[in-house]
Amino acid sequence: MKNILVVDDNDENLYLLKVIFEGNGFKVTLVKNGIEALEAGNSDLPDLVISDILMPGMDGFTLCRQWKSDDKLKNIPFIFYTATYTDVRDEDFALSLGAERFIRKPAEPNVLVKEIKEVLMQHEKKGKADETQPALEQETVYYKKYNEALIRKMEDKMLELERVNQRLSALFLASVDLTSMMPEQDFVSHILNKVVNVLDSYLVNYFEYNEANQEFHLQALVGFPEKDLKKYQKLFTFHLGEERGLIGLVGKTRELLIVNDTDNDPRWIKANNDIRSAVFFPMVCKERLIGVLCILSKEIDAFDQKFARDMATLANNLAIAIDRSRFFHEIQQSERRYRTLVETSIDAIVSIDEDELITDWSIGATEIFGYSREERIGKSIEDMVPKGKLQDVKDVLKETREKGFKRVWETQLRAKDEHILDVEMTFTYLGNDLGYTTIIRNVTDQKLNEKALLENEKFLNSIIENIPNMLFVKDAKDLRFVRFNKAGEDLLGYSKAEMQGKNDFDFFPESEAEEFYQNDKKALKNNLFIDIPEEKINTKSKGERVLHTKKIPILDEQGKPKYLLGISEDITKQKRSEQLLNALNQAAVLMATALTPLDIFTTVACELQKLDLTCLLFPIEDLQAKSFSTYLDCEAISSAKLKGISDVTYEKFPVPIEAVDSFKKAVLEKNSVFVNKSDEILSQVFPRFSDKVSKKLSKHFGSAKILVTPLVTENKVIGIFLVQSNNLTPEDMPAVTAFANQLAAAWNKAKLTTKLQHTISGIIQTIALIVETRDPYTAGHQKRVSTLAEAIGEEMQLPSEKIEGVRIASLIHDLGKIHIPAEILSKPGKLTPLEYDLVKIHPQVGFDLLKNIDFPWPIAQIIYQHHERMNGSGYPQGLKRNDIMIESRILSVADVVEAMSSHRPYRPALGFEAAKDEVVKKRSEIYDPDVVDACIRVFEKGFKFPAD
Repeated sequence: MKNILVVDDNDENLYLLKVIFEGNGFKVTLVKNGIEALEAGNSDLPDLVISDILMPGMDGFTLCRQWKSDDKLKNIPFIFYTATYTDVRDEDFALSLGAERFIRKPAEPNVLVKEIKEVLMQHEKKGKADETQPALEQETVYYKKYNEALIRKMEDKMLELERVNQRLSALFLASVDLTSMMPEQDFVSHILNKVVNVLDSYLVNYFEYNEANQEFHLQALVGFPEKDLKKYQKLFTFHLGEERGLIGLVGKTRELLIVNDTDNDPRWIKANNDIRSAVFFPMVCKERLIGVLCILSKEIDAFDQKFARDMATLANNLAIAIDRSRFFHEIQQSERRYRTLVETSIDAIVSIDEDELITDWSIGATEIFGYSREERIGKSIEDMVPKGKLQDVKDVLKETREKGFKRVWETQLRAKDEHILDVEMTFTYLGNDLGYTTIIRNVTDQKLNEKALLENEKFLNSIIENIPNMLFVKDAKDLRFVRFNKAGEDLLGYSKAEMQGKNDFDFFPESEAEEFYQNDKKALKNNLFIDIPEEKINTKSKGERVLHTKKIPILDEQGKPKYLLGISEDITKQKRSEQLLNALNQAAVLMATALTPLDIFTTVACELQKLDLTCLLFPIEDLQAKSFSTYLDCEAISSAKLKGISDVTYEKFPVPIEAVDSFKKAVLEKNSVFVNKSDEILSQVFPRFSDKVSKKLSKHFGSAKILVTPLVTENKVIGIFLVQSNNLTPEDMPAVTAFANQLAAAWNKAKLTTKLQHTISGIIQTIALIVETRDPYTAGHQKRVSTLAEAIGEEMQLPSEKIEGVRIASLIHDLGKIHIPAEILSKPGKLTPLEYDLVKIHPQVGFDLLKNIDFPWPIAQIIYQHHERMNGSGYPQGLKRNDIMIESRILSVADVVEAMSSHRPYRPALGFEAAKDEVVKKRSEIYDPDVVDACIRVFEKGFKFPAD
């Protein structure tokens, strides 16, 4: 995580920048001035510095200069963020010091963060090795150009003064200039230049003391070539107490020092061989070390004690002047900072005198309240106070006068447009002359947002508490419960107070709690959502339950798990219902193949017995009769297994429907009824109907709980279905009811299917008789063909539906002959080509007559293709081999064999052998070889045509 060092003397600015940067994933270190920044940077290197400029102690420019001159810190990106220095020349100066960016306040948070990220990215790409030019060189170039012009001007002035004034006058003027209000660097150079001019052949150096790092840095070099300043500034940096160069020693002892022969003093640094004498003056003001002044001469023994005493006065006065200059500079900075704050603050800053009249009105106040400065100066603050709030204001002013201040106070004030604004006011009392200063912040939107947030929080809590599933939150550190909803209390049987601060091991068996613990750790370790479809839990009030649980970690700003959120749905009833539903669904699948009502009940009972469920079924043949006649029970199923299904019979039950309350209610309301005790039913049957009902009925009600469900089809009750088990609950009613609807439909369908089969059979027989009436010589032909075709299909082990289809189609395969004149059908001689062509259309006619009838089998197509041949020589379509339906291939062989074996008007019966020779001879070419082979096997097994 990148660390940003933020430097600003304003607490509010520090707080806002901290919130912005931490909200974007940065670590933030806060300091209030340049001195603290250098200390913080040296103790813990940041990844980037963002600094204000106007600060006490050490401003941003000084901080940047020293930061970029420090080998340890200089490669760390530096950004200025200022509301005071906004001129283009300020920006140029800042960038010349080595700063990477110059950003004016206030900047939008997203813009500021974007700039920060860009600088960091550029810094990472460039790398520390690519820093080609130290920031200090840029600053020095700037000051070199500035000082060259200033020095040239001062030299011209000194030359003029030298011609006019005497040396003592020059010293006096120099002393007078000590009271100048010029900037420190300007007047120090100015004074030292005067000294050099007065002293003629002397040279002067001034080393400024940096208290923060206890170092002396060369700030002024007078009497030397200007180009030497930069060189000597690089060479000469002395530490407090350091004897080398003598500057640090004089600063430490705070005593002047005269060196009259530099060649013989080993502490002297020979940067210039012309210098032979030197005198050093400690510059101290109010016991605080300002720097060291050094006067140099090219002559040996150039200085004596008298000279030193005279110049010491100058050094002391210069120290006082520097201290005063710094003090006034700080005052000017403070004033500028205050004025800038007043003019740029988004808050209103208002001054009020002792009479409660407004004496100052900031731009922020105009923005908030709509009044111009001219409209409010000299007016009473009371004009803006809503009715009922005036006394509160007076009380606050009184409290402020007594205590000197009043921290954030919330009230309301009236704007120019009469809107009432919610505000926060901070008061400071500055005495009788200055009165009160108040900072007013418009918090109307904030109040609205707080209200909305409160409502949203209330809404969210309402959702959490009313979610039907258990919701819990654990702290990520030790997985203790910190939030629990009402559904969780109901499920587990523990209150929120009992759960708060506890973990799973405090409530559940160790093995169970360990499983929960491992799942929690899995979610937290991978920061992933996990889904646990089923997990068992022992609750306090409901025993063992089955839960479907989902868990997901909630991350903090650094992306690390802070909490674990879990949602658990109680699926115990669902699981039990699923088991019941699966059994009922399996029974429903098997019911589809059952052919009779008794088969259906047998299938259902067998499936339910697998879940230890028993059942009874009471058919209602005639609802108008208002009574039952029989019932089916599970014992009948056992009988079916032993004796075969045909031996199962209905047990008599001649009892009125109204005799049993649950039966009556189910029938009348057509809804399921849950009976909690089977005794309720038995007590209503016995002993009242003991003479009519078998005593063994009582043993069929062996379970305590019963579901009574009506069998309804087409809004008509056709029976009562009972499911029994000690584990049944009212929640099982929907599944049983849904199944009962399928059972009713299947039951009714089985009855209808039986009737339909009888009907279809009758229709087919009728059609066959109509054909035989038209052709009496072939009477019984279709029936015999049908019998043989059925036998062939069975021999070939075709599916039952295909066998039935070929049997039915064979019974009416010559239906199309009703379109052929009777004289042709019964003609004793050979048919003419025209007559034969008429006969050949009978498959088409039969197809056309049957194609729109929705048989369960493809009857029309079978008849349509029964004269097609394997080689394509058949009619009417000329189909070949597998394009011909297998049923039609069977029918064609059976038709030929039966026809040749029977008498015809145009010839006597040829017998089976002739027919056999015919189909064998033309096997594969005309007739399907598999069908021919099956037909021969059928006769070999003793098949005979039925008698007419």
